[in-house]
Amino acid sequence: LHRARAPRAPSRLMAARVALGVACLVLALTAVAAAGQVPTLADVLASTGEGITSARSRAAAAALAAAAPAPSSAKPGSDAGTYGCPVAAPRTTLPTPLPAALAGLVANLPSQFLDKVLTPAGALSGSLALVYGDQTLYAGGVGKLTPDAGAKDADADTLYRMGSVSKVFTSTMLQVATERGVAFGDEPVSKYLPDYAPQVPGAATPHAAADTTLEQLGSHQSGLPRQSPCTFGDCNISTAVAMQRLRNYTLLRYPGERPSYSNVGFAVLAAALEEAMNTTWREFVAKEVFEPIGMARSAYLPAADDGNVAAGYVGNDVAPLQDYGFEAPAGQLFSSANDMAKFMKMLLGTHKRRGETQAQILAGSTLRRWLRRRVWVDGTQVPPGYVLMTSWGAPWEVSLVNSPPNGPADFLQYEIVGKDGSVPGYNAHLLLQPELGLGMYAAMAVAPNASRLGNFDSTTAVAMSFQLVPVFQAAVDALNKGPTLPPNADDYCGWFNLTTQPAVGLFVTVNKAAGVLELDTAGQPTQQLQWLGGGALPPPPPRPPPPPPPPR
Repeated sequence: LHRARAPRAPSRLMAARVALGVACLVLALTAVAAAGQVPTLADVLASTGEGITSARSRAAAAALAAAAPAPSSAKPGSDAGTYGCPVAAPRTTLPTPLPAALAGLVANLPSQFLDKVLTPAGALSGSLALVYGDQTLYAGGVGKLTPDAGAKDADADTLYRMGSVSKVFTSTMLQVATERGVAFGDEPVSKYLPDYAPQVPGAATPHAAADTTLEQLGSHQSGLPRQSPCTFGDCNISTAVAMQRLRNYTLLRYPGERPSYSNVGFAVLAAALEEAMNTTWREFVAKEVFEPIGMARSAYLPAADDGNVAAGYVGNDVAPLQDYGFEAPAGQLFSSANDMAKFMKMLLGTHKRRGETQAQILAGSTLRRWLRRRVWVDGTQVPPGYVLMTSWGAPWEVSLVNSPPNGPADFLQYEIVGKDGSVPGYNAHLLLQPELGLGMYAAMAVAPNASRLGNFDSTTAVAMSFQLVPVFQAAVDALNKGPTLPPNADDYCGWFNLTTQPAVGLFVTVNKAAGVLELDTAGQPTQQLQWLGGGALPPPPPRPPPPPPPPR
């Protein structure tokens, strides 16, 4: 029920971008000041500059690393274009206190989380965090840390093992390395691990896996099997020993083909990045992620005297909190609701610059590329009322949500970008809706002898998709009602040319019944224009006179 995504039709995004640009061009002719209301899907309409991902861009990346941009004091979206139009619309911020519908939803989160998610999944306790843009709307816990009488209540700082959500932090390491110009996703793993040489089925030469790229390792496209060359939970081996053992592995499929879920792929990716960045994965996560973001409760392993760690069970036994060793980058980390709220806000900073705040460790352009890049897409059609994971990212599991037929007409289909995790005694799920700026993280500890182990990942995905996103979308839409047309809107009717494409004729009319300006282009559906903000448009520079005719 919660597996798969066909790519969103590009026409909607293109139409939105065109509508924004032309609305700015046409409606900025007025002297009406911006009312400050902005579109919900601001990230979709924002600048599409991408992070540097290719080894061919090393020189540019090195220059960027040597002279990182200074934090901007301008508000998001306040950058002006040539004639004063905003380059990117600023994001909507929900008011405080929240609108009534959202306030009630947030207030009921703990009981709903317990009744709809934790109890069916056989949980002893759980934690939940909900963020919107830069706001933490909820962070808390329910249940008891242990089944003992008088046990402490779980709270927003209780630690849970996140399992494979740890892979997101390993992928973060690759994004940081790319921004610094020290490693790139399209580089072969053999550049950093020369001894990486598993067998490739059908290859003309043995050990042809040397050309496997870092991005393929981080997107389950390396062909490696699921587990590392060691016993799960007892993988205290060196990278050299792991490479030697992997020489005896045969890949499940040729690198770069459809994904095959692989924990060892992320272990190899982390080992390669350790060589590239001259650090260990453990040190990187602690110093380059946890510390600047302020994730003080998060840890590789909890301290022995930490009294706020949820106990998870396997049958009647407490799940051991062991070190996963070589395989740690695939599932080691512990975190809390409060800390994961901070991490999600960093991930949702797709409109920010790296270093704009101490916590913003990645540039918005990098985040947009990372959250939206699909390395494999299944064309499965999603019926109304379903959530299907139809595409893979790095390491994202991307679901397409098809709302019920009576759902919100302007947000009928959308994506949920997420990563779930499961290790003995614990489950976790990170879910993002980047365009709306909404994030949810849930974790649970399994109860002793749990008789019902439900689908924690599916339940949380459905809750995010059908209970949270539509309500938030409706609330934000209510805040985004643009100003009415000025009285002299008729003056804006007529033909316009795009200065960058003079041959493209644009015809603007006034729809009196709907109270909007409409844009017509040949062969394209009529688009409605909405004023998004900006100043008055100053006169354009005079055009140069036409060249004289050639002599006869």
